[in-house]
Formats: sequence, C-alpha cells, structure tokens
Amino acid sequence: VILDDVDHQDQVYALLPVTDKGILTLPPSSLILITSRDTNVLTRSGVQEPSIYKLTGLSREHSRELFCSHAFCQPHPLSGFEHLVDQFLEACSGLPLSLKVFGALLCGKTNKSYWKEELKELRKTLHEDIQKSLQVSYDALRREEQQIFLDIACFFIGESRDTAIRVWDASGWNGSRVFQSLLSKCLVEMHIGGESPHYIYLIRMHDHLRDMGR
Repeated sequence: VILDDVDHQDQVYALLPVTDKGILTLPPSSLILITSRDTNVLTRSGVQEPSIYKLTGLSREHSRELFCSHAFCQPHPLSGFEHLVDQFLEACSGLPLSLKVFGALLCGKTNKSYWKEELKELRKTLHEDIQKSLQVSYDALRREEQQIFLDIACFFIGESRDTAIRVWDASGWNGSRVFQSLLSKCLVEMHIGGESPHYIYLIRMHDHLRDMGR
C-alpha cells in the first residue's frame, strides 16, 4: 500500500487499521510506504524513527541520467555537450524536478548559445514550474514559520543555529520550536562545523528554496 503526500495523521488513520491509542495494527508481512513533507506526521502516525528514510538529492550519475533522458532522450549527453550538462547538473543540485523541467526545456535544442542563456536564467531565477511546486510547502506553513523561513533564506544560511534562535527569541518568537518544525518539514538543514569539542550547528538550505524565499 502506498500513501502519497500525506500531510495529516488522520489521512493514515482513515485508510489503515489503528487501535484506540492510534497505533497501527498491521500483519507482519504488510508493506506500507508513506510519503510526506513532514516527518512529524509520520511519527504521529505511529511510524518508528528507524523506519523513516529522508530523501536527499540524486547522485551525480543519476542526475545525469535523468537530465539527459529528458534533454537527449538517452541517458548520456550528445558529443560536445558534456560540459554544459555538467553545469546544469551543478545548478540543479540533484533536485529531480529541476532536472526534468530543464531537461525537457532543452530537448531538441542543439544551439549551445541557447543552452548557455537558459543556464544563466536558471542561476538567476526559478523556473515557474519549480516555483509553484516549492510554493506549496511554503504556503502550508504557519505565519511564524513563514517569517523564520524567510529570515533563514535571506540572512541565516551558513550561520550558527543557536545564534539565529537567540535572535528569533529576542523578537518574541519561539525560535527553537519553529526551527525544529522547519527541519522536520525538510525546508532547512543543519551542518556540523567547527572542531571537537567546540562543534557548532550551521544552518543550510537548498539553493532553490533559498531563491524562492528571496
């Protein structure tokens, strides 16, 4: 059974058997796949943490295959386009939607100048289809979450998480709670920097999410 794009645990409860305490009751042989933008939805639905798999961007090899299958109708670049393809792969950062959108946009185009112009456009602004897809996640946020998301996109990428939380708390927001919520929705990421024992948690965000926020 596959439940796709679940955004509330009630959707799981409506389709799968649960106890009065909200615990899933499935035969051992059952295989259930649930996709969601929010890991909290999964845990509240009874999914155990070890069973949650967080998707990352595609590998370089898989990105090339996906992009080329749309741009050239084959899994590898045409001769002479290798460097341009690599530049598009870097700009798309492993995001399948971007790879498909721009691959399809370039399909049948053999003028390298056209490719270079589209590459400039990709680096400058988000394509409308990508913007619409990412906007769904932003629009679903509460007002406080939206504000902190925008703060991160504009000011706090690469900055210390703890510093950012202190700024938000001083502004009257519950910075820690909201940041954790954005983290669970995969709208921000954390990277460990510094050296032992003085590690710091640095805030990261996918380039496309950053561009949308700005």
